[in-house]
Amino acid sequence: MASRRAQNRKALRRQCKGKIKHETREEALAHVNAMFFKKGERMHAYSCEACRGWHVGHISRRRKP
Repeated sequence: MASRRAQNRKALRRQCKGKIKHETREEALAHVNAMFFKKGERMHAYSCEACRGWHVGHISRRRKP
C-alpha cells in the first residue's frame, strides 16, 4: 500500500495536470502580460507546491451581493 506522503504527492500532481509550468516567477509574469495584451484577460501568477514551479490562472470576479 502506498504511503500517505506518496498519496499526497500524487494528488498534488493531479492539480498540475494540463497546466503550463514556468520555471521562474518572471517567466510566469511574462505569460500574464502576454495574455493581457493578446486577449485582454486579467490573470495572475502563482507558485505551485506540487511541481515547485509557477502557473498562471484567471483572476476570479467577485460577485456583488
